[in-house]
Amino acid sequence: MVYFYAKLNTPRLPMSLLRFTGVFFFLLTICVLAYWDIATFQDSLKWDMLDCYFPWKFFAAESIQNRVFPLWNPFQHLGYPIHADMRSVYYPEGFIVGLLGGYNLRLMNFLFVFYVTIAGFGFYHLASRFIKNEYAKITIAAAYTLCGFFVGHGQEMFGIIAAAWIPWILYYFIEFQRNLAWKNLWGLSFFLFLLLTGGYQALSLILLFLLIALFIGGVIKKKNRHSLVEVMIRNVALGIVVLLSLSVLIITYIQVSPEVERLTGLSLQDAYTGLLTPQALLSLLAPFSVAGDPSFLGTNITMANIYVGIITLCLSLNGLFLAKKWEVNILWVFGLFCLFASLGPHTPVREFLFNHVPGMNLFRMSSFFSYFSQVAFLILAGIALERLFEDPKSQLKRLSFTIGLVVLALLTIVITSWIDRGNEITELFNLGINATDYTYHQRLFGHASIQVVFLLCFLAVIRIFSARKTALSFVVLGFVIIEMSVAVRLNFNATVGGGFDPKKLQVQLDQEPDGFPIPSLSVPLSANIESKPELSPLFHNTNIYSKTISSDGFNSFRLDRFELFKRNHPQAYLEGLEKPLLFSNSPAAQIEITAFQPARIVCKVNCPEDAILVLQQTYYTGWETVVNGKPKKPLLYNGIYPSVQLNSGTQTVVFQYNNKPVLIGFGASYLIFFLIVGACIYFILKRDGKVKNSKAALGTFGILLLALVFFGFNWSQTETMEEKRLRYYQELATQITQLKSSGTQLYLQVDLPMLMDSILNADGLKNSVNYLNGMQCEDRSQLITKLQSETSEHLIYAGSNLKEDRLVMELIQQQFPTKTSHRFAREYIHVFEKKGERETIYHSFNGFESANSAWLYEEHQKD
Repeated sequence: MVYFYAKLNTPRLPMSLLRFTGVFFFLLTICVLAYWDIATFQDSLKWDMLDCYFPWKFFAAESIQNRVFPLWNPFQHLGYPIHADMRSVYYPEGFIVGLLGGYNLRLMNFLFVFYVTIAGFGFYHLASRFIKNEYAKITIAAAYTLCGFFVGHGQEMFGIIAAAWIPWILYYFIEFQRNLAWKNLWGLSFFLFLLLTGGYQALSLILLFLLIALFIGGVIKKKNRHSLVEVMIRNVALGIVVLLSLSVLIITYIQVSPEVERLTGLSLQDAYTGLLTPQALLSLLAPFSVAGDPSFLGTNITMANIYVGIITLCLSLNGLFLAKKWEVNILWVFGLFCLFASLGPHTPVREFLFNHVPGMNLFRMSSFFSYFSQVAFLILAGIALERLFEDPKSQLKRLSFTIGLVVLALLTIVITSWIDRGNEITELFNLGINATDYTYHQRLFGHASIQVVFLLCFLAVIRIFSARKTALSFVVLGFVIIEMSVAVRLNFNATVGGGFDPKKLQVQLDQEPDGFPIPSLSVPLSANIESKPELSPLFHNTNIYSKTISSDGFNSFRLDRFELFKRNHPQAYLEGLEKPLLFSNSPAAQIEITAFQPARIVCKVNCPEDAILVLQQTYYTGWETVVNGKPKKPLLYNGIYPSVQLNSGTQTVVFQYNNKPVLIGFGASYLIFFLIVGACIYFILKRDGKVKNSKAALGTFGILLLALVFFGFNWSQTETMEEKRLRYYQELATQITQLKSSGTQLYLQVDLPMLMDSILNADGLKNSVNYLNGMQCEDRSQLITKLQSETSEHLIYAGSNLKEDRLVMELIQQQFPTKTSHRFAREYIHVFEKKGERETIYHSFNGFESANSAWLYEEHQKD
């Protein structure tokens, strides 16, 4: 297949659609095979991928599904402006997924494979700026998809997104500086928008300085004065387009920087966090060595893998002597500089950047610098590979010498490891030992030995095929893919695979409440902890799924007001957690929430006396209060929570978070982005003048119109939370009406009992209904009392919006052992009859305790 596409390629012609598709699917095939468990949904992703990216994107998409702009996340850290972290909201992926159904764990696996494939395809394009040979381009593109950055950061989607778009940005930026074509300006603007709204900010910041270096190099190369003027004009135009497209990020940063201390700078010690240690440098030769023992490595294992392939490493050392283009020389010098910076305190480079270069004091994880080193290594390898394919005989001697040096280094590692850790290495040959139990030296010895065999076999085979250029190209491509795929599989469980079935966990996630149900005011916030055994191995930010307001949360973005209050006033902080989301300083005040959205809470308050109503959400500029339809300036309770002074009597109070500048900035950003997309489509259709301007313009208009109709239709079909709740309740009432017989008792788990009552009464169900919320222990105790005196022969337990409570189910089943179940959409209905022999069931009410057969009833288990 590669040979076929290589034959189609001619340097003077643009890539055809067939060639475009062929290369893409070839790289996709490599990614699917290398990351097989993820691609086929047999294994999950892990750590930050599920603890950070997934819940934040899940929340943003669910907001869109309920026709709510995701401005405020109330479920963690006592609320924070989720739009202000500048990663979770503005990236186009979230809006597309939100309108098309929302995030799930299978989609996360798909996105991982998709972004890694896009990254390889972008690197293929970047390589085309310096390399003409098709086999060489495909080989290093494949190596990029399998390199240590993607394997090491398999648990961190923001970094993967950045690494997917950076090759495209470098490709278009270099091309733009060469010919200043408008089509390259629009392409560059498009990928910059994707990077800056969705990628890890540290990589974007480092990239900025590389682009500056490339720009200066291009200016120096321009000798014609008129060319220099045009360069400046076109680059100023580029800057204006990019800045306009980033309006929302600029506005957000101006707003939030005074509220988050981290945005004003970190300490040098914090900047050293997540560095690339000297021990981790051995990942260049044997990446399996860094698949564990973080204490020995002196860094997080996700930051320790900079592998680019053992064969491509040898080629890159040769490429140093073959690089002639000035852009390549800037890339490898910058990459080498970044390698020193990634070592943190082990070189003076990181400290120098921290103290003297703007923006370099804003991020941790020094190892991210090494990403650009890997890019440089692979570009140099591609140049050497092209020369090898063109003139195998002259290049083979130099390559053999380089491979010999690397083999010697590997053999030194193998021998010294055996001498120093002989007993430890011997255990490696015990077939019973678990790979996860390997020590650093065992992994280093084992993988170094494998690498020696690979390199010696590679050297022997390329000598055999050196006289046949086409065969040689296939051999090198095959060796690189196989060798790097082995490295991926060795490190897969350490930094990519989560080790559990995503399909089974998704079933549990699908049972969590839908939309944004009304929070309970009888449960203190201290009860809403993150750790939920039923959602394990999801550990952090799980309140986003359960829709419970919590002070817990796992996020490096935290408002100073929340952090300072928690640190300086611990007693007041803890006392507040023993109260619900809304409370009053008047014990006699009656509070009922009638409507709830993440950034808008409506409640009715009956106060026998003047009182203060407090909302336990961290105050941020934009919170407003409205009492009986009239705006009222919010007060700050304990200096942190928005509150309002109320007079005696019954009043309707609205707490809402509104941020018009951000919404205006968002509209401006996406208007510009829409124009950028249109310009890109126009130049793609135009195909370097082969299609008339009028036809290209008409085609562009048609595509954009179809996109607007598609998204507009999906948005118009999106229900608000109120509309969705009403529909759910009506469907539930209809089903209950059909199933209910005389004397049947109803136990309904819904978030708005009064609304459900009105619907049931309209359907002729006037019997008394028992409403309960399974998250409340009081409801459970009342249920036990009620069931003990229950005389009816039939009982229906049903619910909508809220999660089905297994404990409630089992408590009912003690009195009504037989049941039939009905499920439709988010509703569940269980019909019980008082027949059969009763079961005795024991439970643990402690959410932190693991499952035990003595507590949880299972059909196959005895009492």
